Amino acid sequence: FFAVRCMGTVLKTPIVDKSYSPVFQTTLLFPVYTPFLNDNVSIKLWSYVFGRTNQCLAQVCDEYGPSSDFNLQTLMKVGKVIGTRWYNLYGVREDHRAIYGKRTREGKEYIGRVLLRASLLSTDSPQLGAAKSTIGREPLAVPYILFIDVFELRNATGLGEKIWVEAAIGSKATPKSAHPKCLKDERAFVWETFETQKLQMIEINVPAQ
Repeated sequence: FFAVRCMGTVLKTPIVDKSYSPVFQTTLLFPVYTPFLNDNVSIKLWSYVFGRTNQCLAQVCDEYGPSSDFNLQTLMKVGKVIGTRWYNLYGVREDHRAIYGKRTREGKEYIGRVLLRASLLSTDSPQLGAAKSTIGREPLAVPYILFIDVFELRNATGLGEKIWVEAAIGSKATPKSAHPKCLKDERAFVWETFETQKLQMIEINVPAQ
């Protein structure tokens, strides 16, 4: 299930059993008032454990602050609506998670993605609760190729003789075989590029809007 925290209140979606692609179709309603005392919205994926402490699996890795999609100030600035789009979930791999109900620390490994939408509606009678939502349509996407240039690393100690940089976004990552060789001298780690070496590009889809 998902748990969403807004203005100090937490609401949860229904629990879906034994599914790696659960469909929730749930609208969570939070009463909010201006000025906002806490304008950040937290969205986390949890595993329900009967008779024990629930286990945090992943969260929407969206930077908190004025530029975040899940920020009440941001919602006000963009017309009170953030359209339906996919957000990546990041957490800890299953084989690294705590067991027997212990809480899992936040991780940075890609776990999956969730389709979300957020909106603010002015009303005289704000309500707290959950309701059945309409079907969320997957947004149109435009394909891009992401290029990341890695040049050199300075002022680092205790890294060993062989190191590399891995680029990853969501489920896409550069394979270890594609990493350039790194030569260590007295000044810095310098990555050399060879004409015969083929570097893999990362293909991603970006929402059309």
